[in-house]
Amino acid sequence: MTTPTSSAPFDSWKGGRLSSGSKKGAGTSVEVSKIATNAPFGAWHGDRLNSKKDPSVIDDEQGATVVEPLWMKPLKPLLFCTGTMPEYQDFLYTERAHPGIKATLWILRCFDAALRGVGQVMFLNNPITGLIVMIAVAIQSWEMALTGTIGMIASTVMALAMKLNPSAIRNGLFSYNGAIIGIAFAALFDIYSVTTIATVIITSIFSTILQLSLGNMLIPKYGVPPFTVPFNICMYAIFMGSYGYTRINFISNALQPELPVPVSNEFTLDWLQLLAAVFRGVGQIYLCDKYYVGALIW
Repeated sequence: MTTPTSSAPFDSWKGGRLSSGSKKGAGTSVEVSKIATNAPFGAWHGDRLNSKKDPSVIDDEQGATVVEPLWMKPLKPLLFCTGTMPEYQDFLYTERAHPGIKATLWILRCFDAALRGVGQVMFLNNPITGLIVMIAVAIQSWEMALTGTIGMIASTVMALAMKLNPSAIRNGLFSYNGAIIGIAFAALFDIYSVTTIATVIITSIFSTILQLSLGNMLIPKYGVPPFTVPFNICMYAIFMGSYGYTRINFISNALQPELPVPVSNEFTLDWLQLLAAVFRGVGQIYLCDKYYVGALIW
């Protein structure tokens, strides 16, 4: 291996060799002199060159530098939208000096955290996934989408106001209970009332407090997060007092008890019905019973 010039970045030597140096295999080595020695500081990570400066250059598992195929370049925007979208989060949480930009970013951060929370119901930390789910819920019922949006924003703003764990807020962990609380209210109650909307906001805010309390109790001792337990506690509390409400009305026949319909011996289930049942099951996570809504969420 040739000796690198003095312009190599600081701390690039580890253990008597360059940190990105040669990978010795069966008597072979890669000369680091082939890599420009004026690479910026921080370009060396482990045993390979960080390829962020040139997206067309990537490293394989053996450390050999290869050129990215041309057909992958049009897919770059799609790859940007996959996973947890860390680049988008970095953009949102980079501080700007202009007051107008700060206000706009604060609003975008709230929506980003809220939409991630909608996806977190199914452990999907992605704002685009959350947006698709909310579009599917709107297809089921615009009232459910409206109250779900109110709930997730209320719970997120409460977490921001309480200055809770920033990473948890950014990843929607204080939003998903508020979202499904709002959706459940529209599925069961008549929302054409100021009292009902106010109850959605108050209950969603309380779910954030309950999420924090249960998390502090369960995670240190048992290593288990509260998941949607705050949603269940809040809705059970609402149900227990529901028949005494005078300003919050149930949707007609929403909770009327009934016995299951007897199935005749001639009952058959074809494959299309079975497939529709599978999609309905996915949609029921968000209290949606239409099979095409479940298919969109899927």
